Amino acid sequence: MKQETLEEAMNANGYHDKVNDTLWREGVKFGAKWQTKNLYTEEELKLILDKTLIEYSDVTLADIPDWFNYIKKKL
Repeated sequence: MKQETLEEAMNANGYHDKVNDTLWREGVKFGAKWQTKNLYTEEELKLILDKTLIEYSDVTLADIPDWFNYIKKKL
C-alpha cells in the first residue's frame, strides 16, 4: 500500500471557498513543519527506551530493533 503524501492528502481535502481553503492549507503546512521539528530521532527514542526498559522491564536494548521494525511495518 502506497502511503499518501501531505500534498496528495491536501489535494483530496480542503474547502470550497478560496479564503478558508488557503487558511486551511497554510495551517496544514505549518503543523507538518512544526511536527517534524519536534519529533524524536530514532537514536533519541532508542536511548529513552533503553533507560526506561532497564528500570521498568525485562526487555533489553537488543529487542528494540525488532520493535522498531514491527512499528514501521504497521505504519
